[in-house]
Amino acid sequence: MVDRVKTGIPGMDSLIEGGIPKGFSIFLSGQPGAGKSIFGLQFLWEGLKKGERGLYVSLEQNPENLYAQGLQFGMDFGKYEKNIQFLSYTLEGELKTDIMKNVYSAISSFKATRLVFDSLSAYIDFAIPKLMKQPYFTNVGTKVGSRYITHLLLENLSKMPGLTSLLINEETDEGSVAEFLADGVISLRQYAVGEEMSRQLSIPKMRLTNNDASPHLFDISKGGISLKSSGLTD
Repeated sequence: MVDRVKTGIPGMDSLIEGGIPKGFSIFLSGQPGAGKSIFGLQFLWEGLKKGERGLYVSLEQNPENLYAQGLQFGMDFGKYEKNIQFLSYTLEGELKTDIMKNVYSAISSFKATRLVFDSLSAYIDFAIPKLMKQPYFTNVGTKVGSRYITHLLLENLSKMPGLTSLLINEETDEGSVAEFLADGVISLRQYAVGEEMSRQLSIPKMRLTNNDASPHLFDISKGGISLKSSGLTD
C-alpha cells in the first residue's frame, strides 16, 4: 500500500487516490498568477496541522511577503513557528553558487518532510550559464542543460528521507521544463471567459496512482484554493 501525503486542497486528494505518494517530487506548473504559491502554502499548512515540518524556499519572494500571503488566506504560520521555515535566496552576488548546497543542508538539519521550491524555472535560468562554462556542456544547448539540472535536483531530493516536494514551475509559450522527469505534475491554468476569470486544475501525471487527469474548476477565496467540482470529497 502506498503511503500518501494530503495536499490540503479541498476536493483534490480524491483525484489522486487520497494524496501524493510520500517521497515524491511534484512539478506544480502554471502561468504567473495562476495560484501556485497559494497552493504551496496550503500544502505546507496541511503538514503543520499534522505535526510535520515544512520548508518554503523562494528565489522570488521574501519571507515577510509569504507570511502576509498566508494570513490573507487564513494561514497564520506564526502559530507553528517551530515547524516552519521560509528561506529566501537572491540570485545576485557571490553566494548564489551555494543555493542548492544550502537548501539540502536546511532540509537535512531541519528534518523537513514537506518542501516547496519556488521556483524551478528561476533556478534553471540562474544555473544554465554556470553549467555552460563547464567543458562537457559548452555545446549541449540550453534544452539538454535544463534537463540535466532538473534531473540532478530531483535525484538529490529523492535522497532526502521522508521528503515530499512541490517544485513550482512557470509555464511559458515555449512550454514547461522536462516534466517527464518528475514523479507527478499538477497544472494550474487561468483564462478569461468574457469579463470573468476562470481557473482549472489538472493532474496529467502521478506515478503509482490512478489519477483523474481531467480538468477541474477551482476557486481562490478566503480559505485559499478549493475545487468547485461537485461530489469531490477528501
